[in-house]
Amino acid sequence: MKHATVKYTLAVLGSVVSIGTASMIASNQWSRTDYLDSSNPIAITLPNTIDVFTNISPDVEELKNKDAPLEKEKDKTSNAQQPNVELPAPVNPSDKLSYIWSELTKVMSDEAAAGVMGNLQAEHGFKTDDTPNGLGMVQWTGGRKTLAQTLAQQFGMLLNSVEFQVKYILMELGGDAGNGVSNQYRSDATHVANYANAIGAASRIAGRTLPTSVIMDANSFKSCNDVDLAAMSWMCLYERPSSSIKADGTPVCHADVRANAAQSIYQTYHR
Repeated sequence: MKHATVKYTLAVLGSVVSIGTASMIASNQWSRTDYLDSSNPIAITLPNTIDVFTNISPDVEELKNKDAPLEKEKDKTSNAQQPNVELPAPVNPSDKLSYIWSELTKVMSDEAAAGVMGNLQAEHGFKTDDTPNGLGMVQWTGGRKTLAQTLAQQFGMLLNSVEFQVKYILMELGGDAGNGVSNQYRSDATHVANYANAIGAASRIAGRTLPTSVIMDANSFKSCNDVDLAAMSWMCLYERPSSSIKADGTPVCHADVRANAAQSIYQTYHR
């Protein structure tokens, strides 16, 4: 077998070459471990152990025809009809906040979007990973996390992508019965009352009075025109963190951090 023939055989018969290569390495007959890319044949110098390949049939066309049905089957699989889901373009990490702002303000006011994003900043710093404390930007747990995992797979989207997580947040705001998503923005007066002391403590830290009357439905939230109100409403009705206060007077929910972050985001992105 001549050198040129070896090069062609390597390119076409990648699976056979890998077997031969493994046997040569195992017998210490070949000291090199070059990576052989079948789509880009490379010329290499082989020692006398090239005899390993002399029994390979030169009838390359026969082998190519033998594999043809497999290639056709692969094409069928790749061309199979996929779920009709509109996927947004991948987001550059440096544009993450701009993307979130853009998606939220398509369906709500700038003030409401700032309130949501201030909470996302306080929850997990806009990170989308899965942690022991919860999943992603909202820190979803329990059934909400399980449903997120199911829907990401159903939509053909990455669970830890900002695109999917923003989509899921908007599905939870008001609910999406068609996809089994219940409304997670809940106007519960008894629950909200538990935050009065925490928000009061946060007001002292923030240096301004943060609103405690935050109950509104999803549509009213979308048209909210007060950043602090949107931030406190989203915290109480959607995120629902702990309402307790630490011994030093700091609220566990960090309502002041949420409100301040919301104001900063509003100043940055509002036009």
